[in-house]
Amino acid sequence: RGGGGGAGTRSTGNASGGAGGSGIVIIRYITNQTDVEQQGTENLMSTVTATGSATTTDNSYAYHVWTSSGTFATTKAMDAELFLVGGAGGGGGCNNGHAGGGGAGGVVQRVLTFTTGKTYNVTVGAGGTGGTGYPSHGANGQNSSITVDGEPSNSNVFAYGGGGGGPGGPGAGEAGRAGASSGGSGHVKPDAN
Repeated sequence: RGGGGGAGTRSTGNASGGAGGSGIVIIRYITNQTDVEQQGTENLMSTVTATGSATTTDNSYAYHVWTSSGTFATTKAMDAELFLVGGAGGGGGCNNGHAGGGGAGGVVQRVLTFTTGKTYNVTVGAGGTGGTGYPSHGANGQNSSITVDGEPSNSNVFAYGGGGGGPGGPGAGEAGRAGASSGGSGHVKPDAN
């Protein structure tokens, strides 16, 4: 989990690139904290509703981990740390050449104040599929995000997907696609001509 570009391929025949790894979203907060509305100190886990996540705790923190999409809501305003990784790009396809690997998904780490009465949509970006032979690029990874319906765009958090790898073949290679990290370029196998 957490990205990692799909492997480019090397082949004396037609071959597909590897798929990129999917992203991840983590929300972490101190379980006992004074909420930002100054209404006292309490265990905030009892105020949270999270769908689609695995939840763990340690001595001081609660962690909600999404490997697929879901939601997060709280009945008490709180500050929480976010960690998002976008999906990685897939590797390029090739035919008697060297394809580029997919780019890694972007990483975002920040603090966000979650407010009451809102549902936060958590989206985990899928990894891009590998290219199927020459001259097929790998697909870009998808974005991971935390968004709120009806809120201004600066309230939303995105970790962008990685770029797909470029194909490689006997005639020419091509550049990888742009993304959070661009995909690698494919190139001609040295003894292909």
